[in-house]
Amino acid sequence: MKKIQRIIIIFVALLLWLLLMLWIMPSAEIKEFAYRSEHLANGSVRVEQGMEFTQELVPLRSFNEIILYLDKSDCSRTKRTVTIGLQKAGETIETWSYVTDELAKDTITLKLKAEQEADGVYVLSVKTDNSEDIEEGVAFNSVTDEAGQPRICVNLYYVYRNWFAILSILIFLVTAGIWCLFRYAPVERVAPVLILGMGLVMMILMSPMSGPDERYHYLSACKLSNVILGAEDVEAIDANYYDNEAYEAHFNVVRNFRQVENGWNDSYVKNAGERNISLQHVNDLRFAISYFFSALGISVGRILHFGFVKTYYLGRLFNLLAYVAMATVAIRKTPKLKELFLLVALLPICLQQASSYSYDMLIFGSSLMFAAWFIYLKDEQNEIHPRDIISMCIMVVLFSGVKLVYATLAAMMFIILTKKKDNAKKRKTAWIIGIIVGIEILFTMWYVQKLTFPVTDRYHWADAFQHPFQFLQVALATCMQNGGDWTLELLGQKLAGLSVVIPSITILGMGVLLILASARSRRNTVELTMLDNCVILFWGMCGVLLIVFAIWTDTAYGATIVSGMQGRYFIPYLIPMLLMGAQLVKVQWGADRRKVISAYFFLQAFTIAAVLNQM
Repeated sequence: MKKIQRIIIIFVALLLWLLLMLWIMPSAEIKEFAYRSEHLANGSVRVEQGMEFTQELVPLRSFNEIILYLDKSDCSRTKRTVTIGLQKAGETIETWSYVTDELAKDTITLKLKAEQEADGVYVLSVKTDNSEDIEEGVAFNSVTDEAGQPRICVNLYYVYRNWFAILSILIFLVTAGIWCLFRYAPVERVAPVLILGMGLVMMILMSPMSGPDERYHYLSACKLSNVILGAEDVEAIDANYYDNEAYEAHFNVVRNFRQVENGWNDSYVKNAGERNISLQHVNDLRFAISYFFSALGISVGRILHFGFVKTYYLGRLFNLLAYVAMATVAIRKTPKLKELFLLVALLPICLQQASSYSYDMLIFGSSLMFAAWFIYLKDEQNEIHPRDIISMCIMVVLFSGVKLVYATLAAMMFIILTKKKDNAKKRKTAWIIGIIVGIEILFTMWYVQKLTFPVTDRYHWADAFQHPFQFLQVALATCMQNGGDWTLELLGQKLAGLSVVIPSITILGMGVLLILASARSRRNTVELTMLDNCVILFWGMCGVLLIVFAIWTDTAYGATIVSGMQGRYFIPYLIPMLLMGAQLVKVQWGADRRKVISAYFFLQAFTIAAVLNQM
């Protein structure tokens, strides 16, 4: 009975907290563009003193707004009252009055009090006053659009919906309710539902193409879907599936939702072959597995003849499902700190990347699995089996194949191989496998050094070897100046290409929860020697240095600091660094660690309200 009461109390408290956050940070209504058509005007007519311009309009459907395009170059010089009217069958429906020198926009939007049906001929009139004391001249040049074509826009019809916001909030409450009901169940059983539920929330909240470089990841996935479907022209995709002009890159904005709403019912085969765009400028497919899951979702949508929106979100969903599977395997494998793995998997930045087209999904998921296998094999109760080492080698190939800098994590494998309690034959086999992987990594690094780079005004990789002290100075200055921002971004302060900022109190709370989840206790302790800590710290710093080096080669020559680095780049090093920190600081926390997951939902409610507020 007490458990049921606690469940009810926690859920009611979370609901009230969410309502409070939405009240403090209200969400504006999402305007979804529904319909627009334009009529050619009779001409670009100068409406001078006492003149009247009329035109008949035959709308294609019901409408509630009319737009007139203005040429206001002379409006400020001559003050004149302009009366605009809309009639039907000789009866005036509505009139509007404007003063020309007060017009500050390129258009006049005429909002109608009542919706008008598309069942006849309408007459639009524009006339000026005939006061003799006003100097004659060009005062109002009605109906000229941006391209110089005389047009009148009618049927501009908006519907006000909040389906994206409402759906995300409902999924969040359902996911939180499931956690409240099963909070005493083993973490590995509820983890898939929690990660999938919160991933769906983030997938809905983030508008299409808003993630970092998502448009290019999307195009790469489209390219791979052509390969999967055996399309003859692998380098092209129907333009109906991608409009470079339609989306605001790296911004989570309502406009992107409107664009996908327009294409909801557009079938891929409807306009196939009419227009194509080249995909040669996007990421190539030398490591195609990073886009395999999202490309599979796109392929399914194309086979079923879905429209753009359904196909687009299928690609996102398949990427998210792959992340859920990898994170769940990691949580099941690790014998300790399961709550820590779940919290890292649920970080806002991890969910955003996993629920988009980004290849970071593969990096985050495989690095979580790698850390889980590390803790499993570090436990003295578990013997080292060749299959476990092979599994870790595969994970190294996965995350280092996407970004080579993460190959430094492979050094943690050598910490495992120093275990005393193990069968000598199996340990010998593991050493051989580890050496083979090391040789593979060294060969890959040698191959990268042989690649040629175009001569530009940017730093070249060879500059780091010719002027090592200069590079180290730039790297140190970069870390000192941006280290705090990277930490906040790693915890999820900035989302959607850094265009959505989460309140600092939420990020501080996330950091505290991670520390508590990794703290030492009687049952959740990963014993590391001083040598182990030194290995993790040294190779972790090497990883940071390599990340700075990678961005440095894209920095203008002569710059004293590297810009463009983001906190999400350090996610793979998060769990090893937390393990090392807990070992060195000796933080003790013996309370039920499930409480950190409950606290997480309260912080995530803050995140959801902040995202909705900034759209």
